[in-house]
Amino acid sequence: MSIVRAGSKAEALRLLAAEGVLALELDYETGWQDAVELGRLGEKRGIKVQYRGQESIAVRSREALIEGSPNPRKRSGNATCTASSTLAR
Repeated sequence: MSIVRAGSKAEALRLLAAEGVLALELDYETGWQDAVELGRLGEKRGIKVQYRGQESIAVRSREALIEGSPNPRKRSGNATCTASSTLAR
């Protein structure tokens, strides 16, 4: 049994039909629109379906962003790098 991530509705449907899926995370921009429909399909198969919203983070440097992201391509999100005159000294 595993928790899997879908990057599209088509992939989510394929994963819902697969064996050994415990939970499915909808990790695409319009996943919230599909969450109810796919949740009902998942419920019939005993699979928990949830939408992964975007997460926003703020860091002080590019290096901090890279260091704090174990797999930056795995998840969608917004990253902001803050700048301050006190940091430039």
